[in-house]
Amino acid sequence: MSTHHSDDDDLDTGLMHILKRATECPICLAPFRSPKTLPCGHTYCSVCLECQHVLPSNPTKRKGAAKPKNVKCALCSVISPIPPKGFVVSFVVKGESNA
Repeated sequence: MSTHHSDDDDLDTGLMHILKRATECPICLAPFRSPKTLPCGHTYCSVCLECQHVLPSNPTKRKGAAKPKNVKCALCSVISPIPPKGFVVSFVVKGESNA
């Protein structure tokens, strides 16, 4: 008995892999939760960024600690300035609109 394997099956598998990679956090490998996109274009869950110390979890509560001014991407190591109000939720990745 032989299994029929077509180019369409390979395409479907490839597309599913791409879709999964586009909708999951590269740190926790789960679907994005409150995704934040860095200026380099890489996106992470906001909680994962805080847990990995890529972003400060609550810099205003750390007495005597200077607020970080830059963030280093966990994937490409690009260093980018942290906006004064923090990074905004990525609605494109989250699949919602702000309308």
